[in-house]
Parts: sequence; structure tokens; C-alpha cells
Amino acid sequence: MPKVFRLTIRAHSPVLTGIDHYWSVIRDLGRGGATFTATEVFNQSKQRRLEAVSDYLRRLAKAEYLEIVEPHRPGGRRKTRPTVYRLLRRPTETPHPRRDGTPARQGLGQAQMWTAIRALDAFTAAELAVAASTEEVSVARATALSYCKALKRAGYLTVVSPAGPGRAEVWRLRPSMKKGRPEAPKILRTKVVYDPNTGEIWPRPVEAEEVSP
Repeated sequence: MPKVFRLTIRAHSPVLTGIDHYWSVIRDLGRGGATFTATEVFNQSKQRRLEAVSDYLRRLAKAEYLEIVEPHRPGGRRKTRPTVYRLLRRPTETPHPRRDGTPARQGLGQAQMWTAIRALDAFTAAELAVAASTEEVSVARATALSYCKALKRAGYLTVVSPAGPGRAEVWRLRPSMKKGRPEAPKILRTKVVYDPNTGEIWPRPVEAEEVSP
């Protein structure tokens, strides 16, 4: 059974753990071709396990976002040396590679919905589901409805027309939420919204769970 670590996160406070945070740190450390190690990423995080950071870096290397400049050298007569990485690609959106380097589909539905929300003027959950679906990832109406309700509670969406008999609720993205937010706000398992663009949690103090791989 995977181990569960509890992390207290206060509303509107930066979230210094998880791959969105790791990727932000990696992009900063890797500027100008600078090299870095997993420990340097770990030291700028609130992650309790170095292995979680190391695992993500290995995945990025497999996916060719990173190159290994110096491989890990175990201890013995010689001093142990950690793996040294260099950033090869630095997209704004956080990569989600599997252990073999292939892209994972995790989070793609929310990313597609966020892209559609920013493009649509006003929409219902059904309209959002259609607009956000692709051949690779289909978005169900129930999924779109859940995402919209969470974004509404967090203040991202405003109601254009309330629901009524035979009539679905219609939403619109608040203009103030469009600029500077290219990445999709994510719904955590605790049902709060995490904004990777600002590193903030909405709307109240929670205790989030992080499960070790």
C-alpha cells in the first residue's frame, strides 16, 4: 500500500511541492544552460522525500527534457556524486512523462477544458465538454460540470444564466482570470483548486494528501 504524507496548505499560500512546483524550480535552475541536481530542486521544495524529486527528474531525462551531464556515482573508496542534469527544453506547461518517457494523459482533460474556457464567450457544461474533447481525450459532461463548479467556487467563473427547469447553468470566465494564466487550474483530490500559474490554493485552508509512487 502506498504511503500517504499529509501536508497542511493554507488558502492563497504558495504550494512548494508536486511536479508543477518542481518544474518551475527546474526552469529557474536551468536558465542559460546551468546544471543542477535533484538535491537543489528538493532544497527549494517542501517535499519530504528526495526520491520523489529524483523520480521526476529521471522521467524528464527519459522524455528528453533533460540531459544527464554527469551520471550518479555510488560511494565506496570514492565520494558519492549525484546525477547532474542540464535542461534541454523549457515549455511553460508542466511535462507529465511516464517512467519510460512517454507522455501521460493525466491532467489533459482539465488542460483542454481550460483552453476551451478561455476561448468561449459563455458556455454550459455540455458545451464545454464538446469544445474540450479531442480524438485522444474525451471530456464527459459530468467531468465538465464538476470542473466548472470548482472554478466557480474559486472565483474563476461567473454565472451568466442560472440553472432552471429544463435549462442548464451558463458560465463565463472572469476577464481578470484570463491574463497570465496559460496553465489550467487543477482540482486536487481535496476538491480545492490549485493554480500552477500563481502557486496558490483556493479557497480555504486544507490538509492535502500526497501519495508516494
